[in-house]
Amino acid sequence: FYKRLHLEGFAPEMHTTVFALQACGILADSDEGVMANGHLVKEMGLEIGKQLHVDICKKGCTSDLFVSTALLVMYSKFGILLEAENVFMSLTERDIACWNAMLSVYIYHGQGAMALKLYRQMQGEGVNPNCSTFIISLQACSNLVEKGEDCIFEEVSSQISPLDIVYALHVDALRKGYASNVQFCNTLVSVYGKCNAIEEAEKVFCGLSQHTIVAWTALISAYVDICEGTNALMLYQQMQERNVSPNELTFIAALQACISLVDMSEEEYLVKEMNVKDILKEIVNALYADADKKGYTSCTPVATTFVRAYSKCGCIEEAEHMLVSFPATNVDLHDIALSLYISNGQGNKALQLYSHMVKKLARVSYITVLYMLQACSEMGQLDTCLQLHSYAVCGGYDSVLSLSTSLIHAYGSFASMSDAHAIFDIIPSPQLSMWTSCIAGYARAGNSLLTL
Repeated sequence: FYKRLHLEGFAPEMHTTVFALQACGILADSDEGVMANGHLVKEMGLEIGKQLHVDICKKGCTSDLFVSTALLVMYSKFGILLEAENVFMSLTERDIACWNAMLSVYIYHGQGAMALKLYRQMQGEGVNPNCSTFIISLQACSNLVEKGEDCIFEEVSSQISPLDIVYALHVDALRKGYASNVQFCNTLVSVYGKCNAIEEAEKVFCGLSQHTIVAWTALISAYVDICEGTNALMLYQQMQERNVSPNELTFIAALQACISLVDMSEEEYLVKEMNVKDILKEIVNALYADADKKGYTSCTPVATTFVRAYSKCGCIEEAEHMLVSFPATNVDLHDIALSLYISNGQGNKALQLYSHMVKKLARVSYITVLYMLQACSEMGQLDTCLQLHSYAVCGGYDSVLSLSTSLIHAYGSFASMSDAHAIFDIIPSPQLSMWTSCIAGYARAGNSLLTL
């Protein structure tokens, strides 16, 4: 429609061009396999976005903050971070929306440290942060925690932990009157939880004037993050008693709490007289009933977590029930099912499921290959092992050390040592596990001299 506007002789206003840039950004999220007039949609979107950038430069509108913000977001969506930075740096004046947009770009690309350095630069230039700025900066701290990194500021020549930065952001937000904002507090609860500062997370939660489902879920997830599954489930129960309706993320967090409790001893759990897995199976079944009523069991992330929880409890039938409504193209879900069958000594079912997946998929995942190599070793399926090796080579997985070790072990279990040694020979620095697998294979083949 924008192109048609040009063809009919109209000169679009800059705000109209912004909508076209946003349309390009939407194409960046499109499936790369979708074709449009012989071109990949994603490639077409980037090409048009670059043309729009040229037009904007010709019209001398690069100083327009609204336009430049749309440009840097568009480039970010296509993963061209450098171009987004260039657009931002070329601006002689920047408003808070522009700063927030660039901060969000860094978060989008998992660059938490860069986001925090930009936040520091923003303050150095005398720009006052708003509530959105604080929320984005907290997300940057969360990103650092997930990576296990500290932040290094050159001007102070020291490393600062994400938790210390969260404390500082909390204080700044209090001074500016944003600490009572619900969205800010929800983010704060989540980040404190990830930093293992559960007491601070609880204080923020208790200080909220209203507890939304986002706040409840944030604190439940915080307990899960520090492996306090019991407290997470008790909080979930408390939430229900207050008639707060859980959402998809709440169910996932509650299920993750169950998963984290499976390996705990009975003495550490709430009811000592019962088997831990039996208790957790009842809880998972209750969660399933709740989620099914609300229509969340058809949601892939929720269903995947249910299958994982049932797998931990050894509930094969319940896990299979979840799989019925999902196609074999859902690789993640079926990989979990493979793990369930293998861990419960049901190699035949694993092979059947794998066969079904291969018929429906052009390729299988690295995890699929890893699980099935284990099943092949146990079931004596050399032909399937050879097929899996072929998939690994085609998918570029054969260079992954853990998979190479599994291949050596699998070939060794069939006494097919020429294949095992061929893999071993191409590894530059074999790990101890590879040596052990190879030695075990030769011993199994009856060639004891080569094990000495």
